[in-house]
Amino acid sequence: VHPFRESVFVNGFEWNNDPFTSPKRRVKNILIVDGKTYQFKITLFYQESRVWQRLLVFYLSLLFSFLLIKSYARIIAEWKRKS
Repeated sequence: VHPFRESVFVNGFEWNNDPFTSPKRRVKNILIVDGKTYQFKITLFYQESRVWQRLLVFYLSLLFSFLLIKSYARIIAEWKRKS
């Protein structure tokens, strides 16, 4: 996931090797589509980001970086003054 670009999410499921379901209960998770049994289910999700969202995240990260550097500079200056 990258905040300044589009993202592709990939999710996979293997019903016969599910670690959260006991082996005897995995039968209920069998994937059958049109009479054909599938071992895996893969889901792809494409998430677009709008230009204004990218710019908002970019400028907010710039602002927070500036504030963080400024606060660190103040802490270091106070630490040097006490030494």
